[in-house]
Amino acid sequence: MPAFPKPKFVFNFDLDEQLGFIGDHKAKRKIPEKSDNELLIASWNIANLGLQLRWQEHYTLLAQIVEWFDIIAIQEVNNKLDGLRALEAALPSHYSLIFSDKGGNNERSAFIYDS
Repeated sequence: MPAFPKPKFVFNFDLDEQLGFIGDHKAKRKIPEKSDNELLIASWNIANLGLQLRWQEHYTLLAQIVEWFDIIAIQEVNNKLDGLRALEAALPSHYSLIFSDKGGNNERSAFIYDS
């Protein structure tokens, strides 16, 4: 898929405040805590992952959501893996990553899982 155009403004934010909003959203959506009795799986298309410059704070927010799940599939990962690698670096070391070869539109599928 072609990249969405980069916004023409900078959205400054307070990381701790945004982490609080994300936590509230998790509760509102009733996403359960991880347990040995359930496997939490998600699928996410993170727009322009690898195509546009993101701040470290952006990857911290993305990683916070990824950590809710045991396995998360990420679609339309661009062939340029900088964004995927930055997301991986923002996660705790017990998370692992596998991804497919590039396919149509120079994109891949990636799977991040709590090992």
